[in-house]
Amino acid sequence: MDRDRLIAEIAREHGIRLDQEDPIVVAAMINERLLEEAAAALRRNITAAADQLSAASVQHLEAAKNSAAALMTDAGAWVAERLKAAGAEASATVLAQLRQETAKAERASHTAVRAAWVTAAIAALALAGMAGFWFAGLGHG
Repeated sequence: MDRDRLIAEIAREHGIRLDQEDPIVVAAMINERLLEEAAAALRRNITAAADQLSAASVQHLEAAKNSAAALMTDAGAWVAERLKAAGAEASATVLAQLRQETAKAERASHTAVRAAWVTAAIAALALAGMAGFWFAGLGHG
């Protein structure tokens, strides 16, 4: 908010006349700048945290895919051995284990994505709260 607008609002709402160099006007301008800097820093931190969570989510998903691929490869060899020895019953056991491991990997990925959304929501609430305090300060200022 510029000084002239602030002075006009104070005069209109409270009947107090201020000039451009009045210390309270200067303090209000300083406060506004500090709030802008704090909000910018918070936005940078939120963005960095969201980026880190997204990167972690991608890493977890990639690790889950690699684990599933390794399990499938290992299970393939195991299935070949067991098919020779035990036949169809061993094959069904391996497939059930692979499905369980894949389901675990998918659940871990979903959990990481939910955590990223929750963190983003908390950060948005914090930013909204800060904005609320800032607007409340302008109303009482």
